[in-house]
Amino acid sequence: MSKRSILDSKALMLLWSFFFLVTFLASILIVNPTLNPQRAILSWPQLQLQFAYTPENGIKVLESWGAGSIDRYFSVIWIDLVFAVSYGPAFFFYIRRLGGSTASCMVPLVEAVTNLIETSLEIYWVGHHHAPDNMLAAPFLIHSIIATIKWSLVPVYSIHLGMLFYSWMRSRAMDVAFRQTTETR
Repeated sequence: MSKRSILDSKALMLLWSFFFLVTFLASILIVNPTLNPQRAILSWPQLQLQFAYTPENGIKVLESWGAGSIDRYFSVIWIDLVFAVSYGPAFFFYIRRLGGSTASCMVPLVEAVTNLIETSLEIYWVGHHHAPDNMLAAPFLIHSIIATIKWSLVPVYSIHLGMLFYSWMRSRAMDVAFRQTTETR
């Protein structure tokens, strides 16, 4: 009898999926409208800051969010951090459950860690953006480069997950088809 890993637990995957769903909805329904109340819920205003690349552009983004943007940012950024902790393992479980390799299972975890690093640098910059530009140019640029790496990993594991799901669905359909032909004989 083989030992099953806790990582193969269906209950744990479902629990983590619920955690992911709650944090995803919080990100859409709380973070987005809080950061930029003038824009639609699905505007993802934090992406503007992630891809600003220079402190000057970052300041313009904060100013575009209106008065009190820094206080609003700090009031909700914790949700973004919790969201990163939720989706990395969730996608790890989905890929693992559908038979993905260990390396492919690690991609969403690596992406979530890059998100946590990028958000930490962003938090530092937003809290200190009034310091001399030369002191914050490097952290802000690194933050944007990490955001670019992070977002480039999302389609990698998303497409792979889609391919695994398609393969799983085909195998299930084939099982049903073969079961029906053997039962009719």
